[in-house]
Amino acid sequence: MNSSEHILLNSKLRPTAMRILIFSFLRKHRQALTITDIESKFQKVSRSTVLRTIKTFEKKGLIHAISDDSKYLKYALNDPNQPEHQNHLHLNCLSCNHTYCMYNYTLPQISIPPRYHVKTTQILVKGICDICQIK
Repeated sequence: MNSSEHILLNSKLRPTAMRILIFSFLRKHRQALTITDIESKFQKVSRSTVLRTIKTFEKKGLIHAISDDSKYLKYALNDPNQPEHQNHLHLNCLSCNHTYCMYNYTLPQISIPPRYHVKTTQILVKGICDICQIK
């Protein structure tokens, strides 16, 4: 059993061939990916299958959606070994337009009026990624 299959089983997901392929593909990339990025890798798979798979992973807490300044949501893996890093910064590279999770930099606690309830917080940092800096 490969590690993607093991992670899916630990998340109480049936490790279908498509789930294993998509999850393994996400694990191979440092940057967050759009549905189109994922779909282009698996050209013979319908968009609805990719969307359903991504939404299932998101519901199980395996991945999270990132809203950067592009018009598409991007998806990146959560770190299953470090749930405390789920609230973290994202860096959007102004050169390559990739978005990266910055797990070692957590978000500050934000105080809001008592009648409001925060579900998620995102901070998007814009800059140049480490790869583009050495080009």
